[in-house]
Amino acid sequence: MEETSLRIAESALDATRADAAFVERVNLEEGVVEVIAAAGELAPLGATVPYHGSTPSG
Repeated sequence: MEETSLRIAESALDATRADAAFVERVNLEEGVVEVIAAAGELAPLGATVPYHGSTPSG
């Protein structure tokens, strides 16, 4: 899965000529979205942000 996700990010970067591209995964158990693959200098590999509405209290 990791290698496939990295290839997706790299292909997106090449296709769009962007500064960065990344693949996210929603982790409902922890209530976050995390960057699981990244390509480019500005890509936030490993970053997580809250996934609003993913928990009963959210």
